[in-house]
Amino acid sequence: MADKSAIGAQAPGMPTDPPADEKDIEMQEQPNARPTSPRESDTDDDIEDSKQKQRHWYSNPLKRNPPPLPEERPISKEWTANLFSQAIFWWANGLLRVGYKRPLEVQDLPRLTKERHNKGIAERLDAEFRKRAARGDKHPLLFALNATFFNEFWFGGFMQLVAIVALTLSPLLLKYIIRFAGEAYYGNHSNSGKGVGLAIGVIAVNMLGAVCINQWAYRSLVVGGMARGSLISIIYAKSQVISARAKAGGKGAANAKDELDEKSGKSKKTDKGETEEGWSNGRVSNLMSTDTARINQACEWCQVSYFW
Repeated sequence: MADKSAIGAQAPGMPTDPPADEKDIEMQEQPNARPTSPRESDTDDDIEDSKQKQRHWYSNPLKRNPPPLPEERPISKEWTANLFSQAIFWWANGLLRVGYKRPLEVQDLPRLTKERHNKGIAERLDAEFRKRAARGDKHPLLFALNATFFNEFWFGGFMQLVAIVALTLSPLLLKYIIRFAGEAYYGNHSNSGKGVGLAIGVIAVNMLGAVCINQWAYRSLVVGGMARGSLISIIYAKSQVISARAKAGGKGAANAKDELDEKSGKSKKTDKGETEEGWSNGRVSNLMSTDTARINQACEWCQVSYFW
């Protein structure tokens, strides 16, 4: 009975077994606290010293002192670069340098300029397509793509043509160099300037061909990607406003088209029993994936098949 009365005399909320020392009291007051390791308590100087010790004498000196992570993503320098920088892609050298010294992060990737934004390109392509479809052109989408990407697409084609001419001249100049060397061996030529000029010409045409072929590859890939992205945006926007009858297809879709044509007066009324395939989600997805991928490949390789 004495023990029970002693227990009952204790204040409510008091622990029955008090902590052994002050350290246990601190751990109970901070249940989420954990002991800090010696590594976490090191200063920045200690961490830098440890990195210096881990760095071996045979490490790559070009990878030392990596650049810090930028606070915000920079804008691409493609459109502000000069002609020489665009010819040899020097404007991308900063990103390549950062990627060589350390792994790239999202903040390192440059943002696209307004000329490369998909929204503006899709709006221009949609406007060109509607203008040509309204006046009854035979191939409105083809000519709309040509009008939207005319400068960049045909500039890449011109670069491909120059590259083919330069790579064709290279073996011809090499032929004349071999003939000059054979004649000079027997003493038929006293002037060596012709041979030096031919050697410089071979180097020049090969460098010109390499620059032009890279420009064509870059332009064709960019145009193909932009064409596919803009077409996907236009198809997706159209699929959001299409009617349920057009999605279902069948006779209802054919009759709905007949009524629309009859009101507009642009075409004659078709047979009432004609059925049409509906624009289901699967058909729209196939249009956005397969058909746009074919247009992308056509933009990339049509110039090669034409010139070769």
